[in-house]
Amino acid sequence: MGAHHSPTEAHFIDVTVTQKLSDHGVAHDSTLKPLLVRDAEISMAGTTASVRVRDENGNSVSLDERLSDMKLDPRWRHHFPKGPPTVPASDLRATRENFSEIASGRIKVV
Repeated sequence: MGAHHSPTEAHFIDVTVTQKLSDHGVAHDSTLKPLLVRDAEISMAGTTASVRVRDENGNSVSLDERLSDMKLDPRWRHHFPKGPPTVPASDLRATRENFSEIASGRIKVV
């Protein structure tokens, strides 16, 4: 990674990383942000763009996957909120995907 991005790509990456940090309860000015932005690449699936990063093994993963891994890593764990994981009430897809965990109280809707 570490590819040079156009200003438009850089903005898309910045906005997407900021949103994913928020989704995971991490402050927008966390020191995780520059790490994720540095390693970000834009992936196209048809006409839909997404941001992907490399995990510890060099595999291309979604920001959600990477942040979930980082939350378990002692080096990064302190950046994440304590308590049950959350999904934004506005994210219907995440709410549907996590319905049983939400119903059991393991994930909180905010």
